[in-house]
Amino acid sequence: MLILLWICIESILWAHPFESQFVGHKVHVVVNEHRLDATIELEVPLPLVERAFKESGQVKKAAWLSKWMLAQQVEMANNLWLDINEQRIPEWDVIEHSPPMWQESSSFLVFESRLSYAILSPLRSVLLLDQIWLGEQSVFWTEVDIGRSVNVLATDQIEWTSNNRYTTRLKRWSMEERQREIRLSLNPNELTHKIDAWWSTTVLKKESMQSLKSAILPKDFWREWKLGATPWWLAILSGVFALLCGGQGSKRGMLLVIGFGLGLSVIPVLPWKLRVGTIIVLGCITIVQRLRLYSTVLLLCILCYPSWIIVVCCTLGSLSISVKKWSINKKIHLKT
Repeated sequence: MLILLWICIESILWAHPFESQFVGHKVHVVVNEHRLDATIELEVPLPLVERAFKESGQVKKAAWLSKWMLAQQVEMANNLWLDINEQRIPEWDVIEHSPPMWQESSSFLVFESRLSYAILSPLRSVLLLDQIWLGEQSVFWTEVDIGRSVNVLATDQIEWTSNNRYTTRLKRWSMEERQREIRLSLNPNELTHKIDAWWSTTVLKKESMQSLKSAILPKDFWREWKLGATPWWLAILSGVFALLCGGQGSKRGMLLVIGFGLGLSVIPVLPWKLRVGTIIVLGCITIVQRLRLYSTVLLLCILCYPSWIIVVCCTLGSLSISVKKWSINKKIHLKT
């Protein structure tokens, strides 16, 4: 009750599910191509606060507690170490502290700090090291989000077994001291990853951030296609075919194809079984020579989502032929 009178602040946070003698370290890291943000919540058991007060030799608890909490915030910023490309940064660019909060239901004093650092050179490695409250019994919770433009090659937060299965230490409480470290190995120069990131965010309208688990695990292209997320390489191949077809069909036929593709782009994703069935039917129609060109383009529109990619390629192909014919006719006219 005495400590409760010191703070008088309600909290909506939830504490770790262990006994009150464990210090809780909850770290959320967000890695972008040009910035790293870290949010750390430190849950200090009130018995440890009481012990620190007794060891201080102070008499006035309220005055001591105010200074002690400020000191804890400074310690959190100073003892959350960050290495970028194997170089220790001297200090964080931005440091913000929330007022400490009393967690009445679980007898914890909760600190929260938000730290940011601007990354100037291409990212090759990241090491975040938690050196806060060393020597005290602690539990750890780690969460990592990655920008889609950041290509993660490996991390210590996900471990692979010999039978190609994996285990993760993310988003779960752990008493292992190795959870004080978060390591990432990155490749900043892979062109295909940058194309994939642009495709996902610009064309497929996905969130710019993803979990570390999603970033590191191999992609299931079949599952993504079933949900309407066409892989960029499949869209490029389909676009090339559509470009070639657009340069050979009649204007009326291409207008029908363009209208069909635009219509598919504005409606929700069709069920994958319906799409597969339609693709099979259109594939059979390609046997008929006079319908082969248009059925192929319609098949590509069904195959790709969003279908406006195919529409653009068809239009460019059709325009290229029109320009070429116009150029030839102009030369003939000049000669005559």
